[in-house]
Amino acid sequence: MGDNFFVYLQQMEMMAFFSGYPLVYFFIQAFIKPTVKNNIIASIPSLLSFGYALAGTAYLGFKIKNLYPNYAIQYMQDSVQLPFLFTWALLSLLFWKPSISKIKWLSMLHSLVFFYFLLQDLTVQIVHPSQPKEMLNNDMKIYALSILLNIITIIIVTLINYLFQRIKKH
Repeated sequence: MGDNFFVYLQQMEMMAFFSGYPLVYFFIQAFIKPTVKNNIIASIPSLLSFGYALAGTAYLGFKIKNLYPNYAIQYMQDSVQLPFLFTWALLSLLFWKPSISKIKWLSMLHSLVFFYFLLQDLTVQIVHPSQPKEMLNNDMKIYALSILLNIITIIIVTLINYLFQRIKKH
């Protein structure tokens, strides 16, 4: 966690938006095959990166909302406790670009950086079982919400893609 509670909070924010993606990615890749007859379901694996980009957009919106009403540059700089990880999180917006989103595994690789926080806390709990379990309980709740958020973003992107396909046909 580090010595600063605000660093821990920012880690939790990033975990909430990005750490559940690897599990969702692997489940979709394992269970949805391109040979599925339903076009909507068959398109989901190709839209994974866009779902991840939508989660990154939601994270950016969350950070901008938290800055309200003070949008001064100095306040923005002071509010970012982990500048490297914040920048890394914002790089998820690059997955909106079709040439980058075609490399599906790249989005999963990008999200593993945030999954590391969960693994780190889990390892600490296993190595030092006398540590309080509250932090791990909190991590697991946030991880479950992150999985839910990433499922929702993929559903939204899939529905939008379906609507565009229908409009294109007519």
